[in-house]
Amino acid sequence: MMTTLHHHNFTFGLISSSSHHNDMNVANTKETNSLFNIIWIVLLCGLIVTFTVFQALRCYIQRRRSYEMSARASEVSTGLKKSALCQISTRVLGPEVKIHVTECTICLEDFVDGQNVRVLPQCSHEFHVGCIDKWFELHSSCPNCRNCLLEHPVSSHVVDIPRDYMV
Repeated sequence: MMTTLHHHNFTFGLISSSSHHNDMNVANTKETNSLFNIIWIVLLCGLIVTFTVFQALRCYIQRRRSYEMSARASEVSTGLKKSALCQISTRVLGPEVKIHVTECTICLEDFVDGQNVRVLPQCSHEFHVGCIDKWFELHSSCPNCRNCLLEHPVSSHVVDIPRDYMV
């Protein structure tokens, strides 16, 4: 048995070999194609893994930021004291009193003549007194527009609520 040595030249994925060994050339080309297919699969898998890790990290960072922001918001969002609520103007609905909306956006019930509504400073949103008072036990902002009653200065025709009225 005689063994022959072949000189192979790998250039751009092609194998050069002696022309009298065509069947060896076909076998080497198949091996090379298989090798390059495996390399492409490994590269593609690496890309997929990298993308997945990046997305997982991004999701983790977003959730952490969201958690931190909600923790800060819960520290800031405190209710109002009863004494501060009493300073916010109220009015009794009747035929001579015109309101901008027809229902309380907290309980979603229609306003009826004879009911007391509380008118918030700055935004002038109106709510049933019981609904908005319950809201202000845990919050210090308008439920519609989120204007904080503790942060913004109020105009002269409404009562200013100082920070010492925070719960």
